[in-house]
Amino acid sequence: MSDPSNYRMRASLGGGALLDVGCYTVNVSRWILGEPDGVLATLKRDRSPDDGVDTTVTGLLHFPGGATASVWASFDSPEEQELVVVERDRTQRLALPFSAWRDPDDPYQLMAESFADSVIENRSVAIPPEDSIANMRVLDRIRAAAEAI
Repeated sequence: MSDPSNYRMRASLGGGALLDVGCYTVNVSRWILGEPDGVLATLKRDRSPDDGVDTTVTGLLHFPGGATASVWASFDSPEEQELVVVERDRTQRLALPFSAWRDPDDPYQLMAESFADSVIENRSVAIPPEDSIANMRVLDRIRAAAEAI
């Protein structure tokens, strides 16, 4: 991710690793564990002169009952995706949990078509807006925790 004109590298356009790819790890953590009651985080920021963004973010989410989730998103390293759920007596792994590339379908086109169908047919969308707002609140908490350091 080295092209400074790419919207992902422009904070004013919603760029940065946290919003671009960190949203997925936060979302799956919330699906499994609920809403976090504590957040710790660090981030590395691109120091471009005009519109720098976070290029690597690491977060630790604490949930009621004592569960934790470690979330990480980065533009600085090769793509790596894995969901690891560690329980008392077992570990479960899922490779590439956030990739939907299935030839010949374009996942972004499928998402847009699903949304359009929901509007046209006056039916609920796959992910309710309230869930997206709750996810953004956690992302905001991660950013605030990282910037407080």
